[in-house]
Amino acid sequence: MGETLAQIKKRGEIIVGVKTDYPPFGQLTPDGEMQGLEHDLAQDLANRIGVKLKRVSVTGANRLQKLEEGTVDILIATLGDTAERRKVSALVEPGYYQSGATLLARPLSNLKSWQDLQGKTVCISQGGYFNASMAQMYLFTPLTFDTPGQAKLALRDGRCIGYLFDNIAAWTELQKPEWSDYQVLLPAEKVVTWRLQCQDQLKQTP
Repeated sequence: MGETLAQIKKRGEIIVGVKTDYPPFGQLTPDGEMQGLEHDLAQDLANRIGVKLKRVSVTGANRLQKLEEGTVDILIATLGDTAERRKVSALVEPGYYQSGATLLARPLSNLKSWQDLQGKTVCISQGGYFNASMAQMYLFTPLTFDTPGQAKLALRDGRCIGYLFDNIAAWTELQKPEWSDYQVLLPAEKVVTWRLQCQDQLKQTP
């Protein structure tokens, strides 16, 4: 039996890193309660192992750090499967979702293709696997923020032409009245499968 799973069972609790800024996969209710699809997956995992669940809120910027330093046992946190991420920890088969990068654009942006971003300023938030490669491919100037909330605020303030982030989250934002005049005009790129991420010894446990 793997060392990590043995520790979880001895502790009687699994600590799962989840998002709280990414509806519908993870968010806070008005009362401050955590909820979302990935929170339900975390509870199901705890039930299958037979232990209690402790959830720790993580962000795109710090989730891998939390896993590496042992603050959490596993991540269920909108993590796309990339070669770089497989170098630092284990991604669990099968995946449970897919998404890619798109642009939540300002009203009347009139963007026809990704190439139209050349020379323009684009807001991004830390932790996106597509940030560097998309900036290099389409020659835009990235304006980086710690959190999606900060990036979206900068977009509304007119500091960038659009916010580069997950296409599923972008379409979710468009359902809100405050974003109804914004646009998602470009097709998703860099599509990846979302997976649970953990340390190798937990993945290898029978």
